[in-house]
Amino acid sequence: MEFYHKEPRAVLEDFHVDENQGLSTAQVNEREVQFGKNQLREKKKKTLFQRYIAQFKDILVVILILAAGISFFLPSKGRTNRVFGKRASSSPS
Repeated sequence: MEFYHKEPRAVLEDFHVDENQGLSTAQVNEREVQFGKNQLREKKKKTLFQRYIAQFKDILVVILILAAGISFFLPSKGRTNRVFGKRASSSPS
C-alpha cells in the first residue's frame, strides 16, 4: 500500500519518526544521501513563441482557420453585399 493511502500515524511508525520532534539532523543527512534532496526538478520553460505555436497543434483549430480563410475569399451569395460594414458594389440598395 502506498503511503498516501495510510493513516498519518502509520506512516510515522513506518519511517520511525517522532511526531513531536520530527527527524534528527543525523536522520535528515542519512535520508538525503539515500534518497537525494527533497526538490522538484525544474522543467525547461517554453518561450512565448513556442506557447503560441502549440495552440495550433489541435486539428480542429487548423480546420477552423482553413474554413475561415476559404470563406473570406469566396464571394458572398447571401442576403448582403457588405464587407466589413462597407458596400461592396456602387449600386444603392
